[in-house]
Amino acid sequence: MEGNASNKDHNIAVPGHYIDAYLTPRRKLLDSKYREMRISAEKYGDMTFNAIEHRIMMGILSGYNENGYNREVFTKGMVVTPHQLCSRMGYLQNSLGLFGRTKRTEALSALVGLSKKLFTVCFLKFKRRGPEGDVYDTVTIPYCSVVDIIYESSDVTEQDLKTGKVLEKASRIHVRIKPIFYNESYYRLFETNFYARLKSHLAKQNRRVSGYHFNFALWYLRQKHHKKPIEINVDKLSITLKVPNDVAHRTRARELVRRLYEDFKAIGYISNYRINEPARSCGTKDIIALAGKLG
Repeated sequence: MEGNASNKDHNIAVPGHYIDAYLTPRRKLLDSKYREMRISAEKYGDMTFNAIEHRIMMGILSGYNENGYNREVFTKGMVVTPHQLCSRMGYLQNSLGLFGRTKRTEALSALVGLSKKLFTVCFLKFKRRGPEGDVYDTVTIPYCSVVDIIYESSDVTEQDLKTGKVLEKASRIHVRIKPIFYNESYYRLFETNFYARLKSHLAKQNRRVSGYHFNFALWYLRQKHHKKPIEINVDKLSITLKVPNDVAHRTRARELVRRLYEDFKAIGYISNYRINEPARSCGTKDIIALAGKLG
């Protein structure tokens, strides 16, 4: 959604520039008509998250939403406890309403790991409409982390320092997403119960939520303004979704992407889809009708 971000009680506002940066694969930058994009792509590292890292990002953004989703929040970040982080990531509490040490450590370890990942973030910021087309500013951040953190641990002993168990005793984490992603009017709304609903559906098939499911969700958010069914080249979509798409893996990549269609249809985000429809030029296309649940 683009517009007022005050109506988000049951949604998470996801910055549009973050979505654009995440869904811009290196191969697209290398072929870009913009010189600066091509230059940045020469040493570009794709933003690629696994499922738990995506959950961390949505958990942080959920906290930003609770704190007001404004420039001040993006500039300063926020402080969370391990309990709050686990809750916003969708972990289940035990009978005492707590999260066990294993879940807390898993979440905190993944957060620390994500903060250490470096990417070259690249996206376009709309500036104005010109006589020869839209004018943009190019934003390129070489080798940066998407998330910065500082954590405090309580009651740390010398033995904890020796055995590396300081993180397990973390009591407060200051976390901040790169402020450059913030734009007060450019964001999409992501349902807070998306992960729980998808997890429940996949569990019936003895499957788990993958990073590709979240990649597809971000792609879906960017497409939500389309009113008519979307025509898709499945091979290009697999590249956008960070699915290995070389010749040896192409058949598997197509199967994986089309299984995502089915999963999103099962939980109500796609109303219908068709595959291998004749394309106007040559080859085939997939056609997806979005149900408008996300965004």
